[in-house]
This record gives sequence, structure tokens and C-alpha cells, in this order.
Amino acid sequence: MHRNALAVIAAVAISAIPVIALAQPHLVASTPAAETSVEKPTAITLRFSEKLAPAVSGLDITMTAMPGMANHAPMKVAGFTAQVAENTITVALPRALPAGTYSITWRAAGLDGQPAQGDFGFAVR
Repeated sequence: MHRNALAVIAAVAISAIPVIALAQPHLVASTPAAETSVEKPTAITLRFSEKLAPAVSGLDITMTAMPGMANHAPMKVAGFTAQVAENTITVALPRALPAGTYSITWRAAGLDGQPAQGDFGFAVR
């Protein structure tokens, strides 16, 4: 009986290893925060639940609306490089974002290679 109990415990412990090893990174916090209105930011920071693989992690910034322009087509923001360190993606913008609404689309992979992606919006006053 004792041997059977140990075998069951060992089987459960071993079967949990792949689940733990294949966990995807989750967005924990961002600056600007999702669905907020902020003064003209000069940086974007995303923090994740685990260390990231820099080669496959990054973000895109798209201006989705601009004050005074009724039919503003989405416009990708260019001129920056995303830096990945540990569990954080940081973008130092060459100039502050102008007033409007923005979408951040991110992609991230943990060191085990499991990819994740997501998006959120914020407004600049």
C-alpha cells in the first residue's frame, strides 16, 4: 500500500512538470495602464509574469484616432526599438505621443518558447 501511494505521488508530480514548463507569459502591468487617459508619454513599459525571450518579444503602437479628424485611419507609430530585459518590454519614444487614442499590440514568449500575445488601448490628452 505504501509503495502504491508513493507511485501515485510521483506520477502526479512528474505529470505537472510539463504544465509548469510550458506556461505562457501573462501581462502583469503596463505604463500607461490599459484603458486609461494619460499626459503625453515618452515611454511604454510592459511587465510580464516571467522572463522573456528577447528575440521573439516586442510590441507595436498604433494611433487609432486623432482629435479633430473624424475619419482618421489607424497609423502605426514608428521610430522606436523595443528593449527586452528579464520580464519587461520597454520602449523609449523619440518624442512624446500626441493627443489621440492608441492601441498596443504585444507579443511575448517565455524562455521555454511558449508564445503569447495581446493588446490594449489607452488615450493621450
